[in-house]
Amino acid sequence: MVAWPVNWNVVRHDLVVGSGPLALSDLDAIRGATRASALLSVQHDECLEKLGIDYAAHVRHGRRLGLTMERRPLRDFDPADQRRGLPAAVRGLHGLLRQGHRVYVHCTAGLNRSPLVVLAYLTLVEGIGLEEAMTLLVLALAGVHPAPADLSRTQLRRALKVYTRAPAYRKALARGGPRYDLAGQPAGAVTPEQQALARMPRPKPAAAAETADPPARAAAPPLTGGYFKMTLKRRVLPDAGG
Repeated sequence: MVAWPVNWNVVRHDLVVGSGPLALSDLDAIRGATRASALLSVQHDECLEKLGIDYAAHVRHGRRLGLTMERRPLRDFDPADQRRGLPAAVRGLHGLLRQGHRVYVHCTAGLNRSPLVVLAYLTLVEGIGLEEAMTLLVLALAGVHPAPADLSRTQLRRALKVYTRAPAYRKALARGGPRYDLAGQPAGAVTPEQQALARMPRPKPAAAAETADPPARAAAPPLTGGYFKMTLKRRVLPDAGG
């Protein structure tokens, strides 16, 4: 069986994208090092067969570790199959995140199908703009896009702005507790001031708040079926010589 070390990248506190586990010991490493509580595999049957992966054994071992194991297969390098299977994969990811999981999303190498699913989720479900979602992935996954060093400061600020305004991020701050860096390691704790700020309702856009109510206007008559009758009147001018 082919063997390589499993690797991953943290997209944000509840999303990790990485390569697929080959051996059962890889599941131990993923569970311990990434603190993931759920795995979403998008590997196709052809991938499993080619790599000699016994997915049923993976599911049993993962569940013994306390992992929620789900799979939504997408065939590699097959855009038509990926278009057909992408909605189910996005629904699967959405369901796991709604349950409060930290989700490890993987294909085989972690550079094609799994980032596609994450990108589709961020844009279609959370409503993040395509450019902003791509920037988040660029920061996390150098192999998906040019290296972060190629990003402008504006793009970096935009990515951080999107991330820190996300509802999931604000909920995590409001709960409090330890902070973790992008490698999943402890990095301080949420302060009471940060908790209080996260619990405050988000202000409305300034433009909406400053706009005065327009003057009241008479209500238009309701539209009804039928036809619209219009009469034209013509004024006859007196003859110039009369």
